[in-house]
Amino acid sequence: KIPVQRMARTAPGTAITSMQLDRAFQEDILIPWRKGEPERFKTAWDLLVADKGGIVFQPKLGIFEDVAEIDFASMYPTMMAIHNISPETVLCGCCQNHSVPEVGYTICEKREGIVPKTLRPILTRRAWLKRMAKEAEGSRQKAVGKEDCELRIADCGINRESTKDCEEEMRNKEKRREIYNRKQTALKWMLVTCFGYLGYRNARFGRIEAHEAVTAFGRESLLQAKEICEAEGFELLHAITDSLWIRKKGFREEEVLELCQKISEATGITMSLEGIYRWIAFLPSKGNPESPVANRYFGLFQNGKIKARGLAFRRGDTPPLIQEAQLRMLEVLAEAKDMDDYRVKVPKILDLLLEYSLMLKDGQAKNEDLAIGKRISQEPSAYKVDSLTALAAQELEDVGIPIHPGEKVRYVIKDAESKDKAERVRPFPLVGPDDTCDVKKYMEMLVKATEEILIHVGYDAKRLYPLLSLSPEWERGKVRGTRRIQQKR
Repeated sequence: KIPVQRMARTAPGTAITSMQLDRAFQEDILIPWRKGEPERFKTAWDLLVADKGGIVFQPKLGIFEDVAEIDFASMYPTMMAIHNISPETVLCGCCQNHSVPEVGYTICEKREGIVPKTLRPILTRRAWLKRMAKEAEGSRQKAVGKEDCELRIADCGINRESTKDCEEEMRNKEKRREIYNRKQTALKWMLVTCFGYLGYRNARFGRIEAHEAVTAFGRESLLQAKEICEAEGFELLHAITDSLWIRKKGFREEEVLELCQKISEATGITMSLEGIYRWIAFLPSKGNPESPVANRYFGLFQNGKIKARGLAFRRGDTPPLIQEAQLRMLEVLAEAKDMDDYRVKVPKILDLLLEYSLMLKDGQAKNEDLAIGKRISQEPSAYKVDSLTALAAQELEDVGIPIHPGEKVRYVIKDAESKDKAERVRPFPLVGPDDTCDVKKYMEMLVKATEEILIHVGYDAKRLYPLLSLSPEWERGKVRGTRRIQQKR
């Protein structure tokens, strides 16, 4: 076993491997020194059938109301546990059940595998942590302000004479909720890693056929869930591996919970309600506005929280200024109760676009808010294409600052179209008082971030650019005077 001090500094893969080794040692199972079992021979047809991964549907483009998101809880790890999927149980020589959908692999029915034995306690613990976090969240929502504390004082089980005690109790419950969530998230990544290691060729307890069996069961379960949803009158808007977005006009939360129960009983995996959206927008591809993308969407839950995937503010290479602008736009949309209200908020979004565009053109942005961070995948000198990231890394190397593959390079764009390569970017540590900022390039990022928010209400980049009242500085593509850029906003 790895001591907790070391465990805190190791990767999830190391943690799950250590647990598997410990379980094998306790049960007198021989542990291979190195992974030595080759993959079983497959024909081209076998590969076509087995090597598919999870099912990903293409979402319907647009903004939708009356949408619920439902998720399988720890889908793949749960399948590994309930179906006894382990390297030594898949394609065993003692059973001929051919129980794996599509691929027809056999799974041993006479003994439990090392992987299910390892996963079961983690799954149980995570389910308990999630339940405790949900209970703490429920308690927190019962008492939000002083007036509510006075009304809910009995629920807190404390002295009625003071609301301060109740508020303190709520803060403590919020802290506990955060602790529960962090713990269950740590276990989540261990479970996710276990699935990945199952197909990793160098894992001691790994086998690609076991990995394929898990994904086969996953595809079958998702299709079962889809069919049950449609049988209950729900329309499928989107589905990714273990999540479904479904719509039905005027549905009640109780209907969705009953639906989740039916899916859980049919598949053997717990289906839970992630949330009900007031509205949700599925975004198109950046290259083709008519082509949907599976992982680009944002929506507002009934509790007022925004969930977003694939937007600019979530990407690590987006400058902080652009991230801030898009987050403020989303905060405005968080006040929209429905699609009509969404459209009413458009002028406020456009005001924010204008505010940040003026900030860029007037040089009011600090240089650290314009820094772009990207990781390099090879040595700076090995790049054959002069991308902005490669040029920044090479400039750092030229001044004696070593940079290696995997490290992140931060830089400010000076003039992306300059013929002089040295003038295109400036690494963040080397930005000087005489350096310039390529306002045109940053304005493009700002417009694209706004387009993501407003494209479904008729505002694409072509319509947004004319609203910015372009100045001569914009036409030239840059603004002189980094001192103005470095001023505090």
